[in-house]
Amino acid sequence: MNTDILSIVGQPLQSPLVSKILQEFDIKLRKKTFYYDDGDTLESEGWYNTLTDLTIDFEHNTKGDKIVNEITIDPIDGKLSVALPYGLQLKDTAETIITKLDKKPKSKEKSIMISKSPEDYQYTWWFEKDHQRILTALNGRHELLWIRIKSFSQHELQILELKKDLKLQKDNINLSVNFYEVLKKSPCLRWIDSLKENEKFRKSKSEDYIEDFWFTEPIIESTEALITEYFEKLTKACSKRNGIQIYNVVKWFVKNLNTLNNRNNGFIETLERDELGVFIDQTIKLTGLKIKNDIDITEEWREW
Repeated sequence: MNTDILSIVGQPLQSPLVSKILQEFDIKLRKKTFYYDDGDTLESEGWYNTLTDLTIDFEHNTKGDKIVNEITIDPIDGKLSVALPYGLQLKDTAETIITKLDKKPKSKEKSIMISKSPEDYQYTWWFEKDHQRILTALNGRHELLWIRIKSFSQHELQILELKKDLKLQKDNINLSVNFYEVLKKSPCLRWIDSLKENEKFRKSKSEDYIEDFWFTEPIIESTEALITEYFEKLTKACSKRNGIQIYNVVKWFVKNLNTLNNRNNGFIETLERDELGVFIDQTIKLTGLKIKNDIDITEEWREW
């Protein structure tokens, strides 16, 4: 693959470079029909040329611009019209791929498409390099069949920049952080009031009583214990003036909330999610960390 093709990933549709590649390979928005062995068909629309091995996919960024999200190079009849990146060649072994990319795979998956032939696609190895994800499709002998290159999302790129910035914020971190004020605004306080109110409805046999109320005393107690430990970990991280450690403590807290939520029938709904989001933002501000562009750092871990 020449440098031009590799560099269009993440570029807007209107850019001269993308326009050049689309014109060079006669790639247009076309409909394609996929045929399966059982007779079923699937209609799909994408940017490709049926006579070449190059497919380009777009997505809209936060500004509404259509940008190149990924490119796929899948040879036609075992032949390539475009050179693969990083010196890769068809039928390269998995070990050769690792050597050429100078990276170990981030993940390995077995294809859901079952085939007895060792020549067919059976494995997917994902790599990360230069802020891009590289999917390598391997046959039963772990030899390269085709590749896909996908850009990091806008949020992922923001998080990468944030992590760099956190390392430079030592002087911003509050050594004597006090969480007393934010604790007075803990979401658990409203949850307790809601639970008490529902109990009053039960005693008065009110129609407003909810039998399977989503808050219970054990849930609230577990959340309060989690918050206490969260504050302890944040205080320790602040004492070391370590921005990355503070970031990791927030990650720990969110993942433990995920676990608690999953164990209790998803008690965190829209209002609770908003309350917890505000609560976490307030605790981060108290540490002294400055988060650029109002990035929601919980997004990559949050399951509620």
